[in-house]
Amino acid sequence: MTDHGGAELSNLSMEHIKIEIGFWLLTDYWGKGAMSETFSHICRYGFDHSSCAESNDLWKPEM
Repeated sequence: MTDHGGAELSNLSMEHIKIEIGFWLLTDYWGKGAMSETFSHICRYGFDHSSCAESNDLWKPEM
């Protein structure tokens, strides 16, 4: 994690085969591709290290 933002996998549930991904980024860094790249890597890690086979998205912007 940096001072600009962060991302994490959380709430791993093997029973429901579910992992949540949370992330945040300071608005000064929006639109520069940082979270797109980070999200791609964290999703790949989650799929590679769990039994999850699909993703569902929920977007809650907070400004």
